[in-house]
Amino acid sequence: MSKWGDYGVPPAQSPFAVHATIVMHYLNGAYYPVGGAGSIAQSVKTIVAAQGGRFLLNREVTEILIENGRAVGVNVRKVNAPIESPLETYYAPIIISNTGGAITYLKLIPADYPISFRESLRQFVQKYAPTTNVTLYLGLADDPRWRSLPERESLGFQGENHWIYESIDHDATYEQRKQWIFTDRVPQCYISFPSLKDPQATAHTAEIIAWVDYEAFTQWQTQPWLHRDADYQQLKERIGQMLIQQVDRHYPGFAKLVAYPGPNSRGHFPTASICNSSKRN
Repeated sequence: MSKWGDYGVPPAQSPFAVHATIVMHYLNGAYYPVGGAGSIAQSVKTIVAAQGGRFLLNREVTEILIENGRAVGVNVRKVNAPIESPLETYYAPIIISNTGGAITYLKLIPADYPISFRESLRQFVQKYAPTTNVTLYLGLADDPRWRSLPERESLGFQGENHWIYESIDHDATYEQRKQWIFTDRVPQCYISFPSLKDPQATAHTAEIIAWVDYEAFTQWQTQPWLHRDADYQQLKERIGQMLIQQVDRHYPGFAKLVAYPGPNSRGHFPTASICNSSKRN
């Protein structure tokens, strides 16, 4: 049952067929790209470049351009650029949006362009808000299969993913995403160890994910990424420590492995980021 987190919809809202498909997929294990997820983009970069294409990094699409009823291009802004900076415009014969229906039709397509289902989509999104999460990326001081030296006792991790729940009432757990960051206990989290899956990994890493309501972060949505105020940084630090402690309660010794927030980890590993598939905060 715990794997409902893979698609982000709690049991009361998800079809059994969807859940069964996910469970069947993982029964015999799953695949992980050698070199990490970035290797997927790198593997096609040469092919794209050979066809005259380019990869543009650190760009945020602000608008899909429409002419004569067709999408013909996009306006983009450089990430972290001043708000008054000029936009960049790119045209192409085919425009593909992978941000989801809500962002595409309610944000990127101009509001004055007629879309028959725009209002019904808006109402649907208001009733069923997109699932959002916090992700904590960690650098580890030692192999996560073992407690830190000198004990070297097994923690039980072998590279698999772990779903941790404080209750078997999964629907109630999902509802707690709206307020847990203001309490002292995380109701649910997922932990994974990319370095144990990747034979090319040169350092040990982990990532912890927990559902959280996006509304808790809307006060910072206009502040640039990596340049947010002290209140945001304090909240981020607190959430990170809560996630580490939750895992440590279930797997004693895990917290001792964490290099973050030591001085060496900040230069090499991200700390915590607020992100999801439909909003980037």
